[in-house]
Amino acid sequence: MKLYIVEEVDGEWCIFVFAERANFARVAYWNYFSHALEFEYIDVRARLLGKTDKVKEQVIVDDEIHPLYPIVREFGGGFTDHNGEILEAEEQQ
Repeated sequence: MKLYIVEEVDGEWCIFVFAERANFARVAYWNYFSHALEFEYIDVRARLLGKTDKVKEQVIVDDEIHPLYPIVREFGGGFTDHNGEILEAEEQQ
């Protein structure tokens, strides 16, 4: 599975999506944020971060406590806090 960072062209939100193709990752973004979209179409970009055999199906990673977030970090991706610092994966209880 490939890992994409998907974000609006002029926005500040992003998600990480494990998907076979960039188009699948963009559609996942639209579906994920469809409840908050004010317009029918929003311009998003999917940028490939890498490929892994550790993930076998399409998955959205939407926060740092997601079980697959450590893989996102392995590829250099990550969410940032209000100071712009990358958030590390939190230990699962």
